[in-house]
Amino acid sequence: MSTIALKIKQLRAKSGLTQDGFAEALGEKPSKIRDIESGRQRVNDQFVAKLVEIFPVDLNWLFSLNDEGETQPPIGPADGNKPLSGDVQIFGQDYNAIKVYEIEASAGNGIVPAAEEAAHQVAFTRSWLIRHGIAADLAGLVRVKGDSMAPTIPDGAWVLVDFRAHGDWSSPGIYIVRHEGAILIKRLQRPNGKQHLEGWVVMISDNLAYPPLVVHTATADDFQPIARVRMVLAPL
Repeated sequence: MSTIALKIKQLRAKSGLTQDGFAEALGEKPSKIRDIESGRQRVNDQFVAKLVEIFPVDLNWLFSLNDEGETQPPIGPADGNKPLSGDVQIFGQDYNAIKVYEIEASAGNGIVPAAEEAAHQVAFTRSWLIRHGIAADLAGLVRVKGDSMAPTIPDGAWVLVDFRAHGDWSSPGIYIVRHEGAILIKRLQRPNGKQHLEGWVVMISDNLAYPPLVVHTATADDFQPIARVRMVLAPL
């Protein structure tokens, strides 16, 4: 049993609650409490947030490694000796940093890009990235400007993109594309009736107010897929 699991068990006992009562107070299933206390399930940041909200918990005590008060901070470096470790650990869970780029992909008629340098980073849980087949060092976050991809991608949304698709649009999907000096976000596919012809691509806007644009990549001025959109992050 881990130190954190033992202390959660101590906290529950001190509160005079059964595992079922403790689970009800936290809005969790009793089986989860049993698994945490037995060490079969790790504590994540969401669980700790609930714990702190409901019970008077000293995080220094909760994350101490021993009774002498040697503490394990909630945020720390990842375990480099562990295969597939993240960039950082938060409450014992591995996270990877995704770069945020100071460019806007236009969901309209196109904008001239600013410098394509990463401004800062956002952390995603490594388990989530693996589940969706995303490599953190080959991904990025880009803001979308315009409504031509609405309702799929609303104006102001962020998109998580995969740079492994750079220069390749062999699979139909939504891509960030450089075209005639502008950065666009469009759905790419081969035009109907021209599947047998190499180099033809149609750039489609999900908003029907914007007509599609058919391009021959061999003759088009500055056409290059930059990244494929994997996720849309937008406020409700």
